[in-house]
Amino acid sequence: VALCNICGEAKPEEELLICDNFCKSCASTIHIKCLDPPLQKVPEGDWFCPVCLPREKRKAKAKAEPKSKAEPKIKAKAKAKVKPAAKARMKAKAVNASIAKRGKE
Repeated sequence: VALCNICGEAKPEEELLICDNFCKSCASTIHIKCLDPPLQKVPEGDWFCPVCLPREKRKAKAKAEPKSKAEPKIKAKAKAKVKPAAKARMKAKAVNASIAKRGKE
């Protein structure tokens, strides 16, 4: 039997709301009249208790926002790729510098 977290009573059971995170991360059950502000009727669809609601709003907001702020940087790096010929010149310079360094030792 579920009891209201506010008044401690089970009845009226038809007005007892159970948080949608029940058994996941919450054990909240509250009568519609015990809420602040109270509800006139049982809401349709998902209902989250006052503790879980802010967390669910953050989750929904995160899903609605762009994937990440790093995404544009990745695209910018992709555009700044070095051409193969330039890569070969850079590699040759690095090899020549390494050979010259060994020769001085």
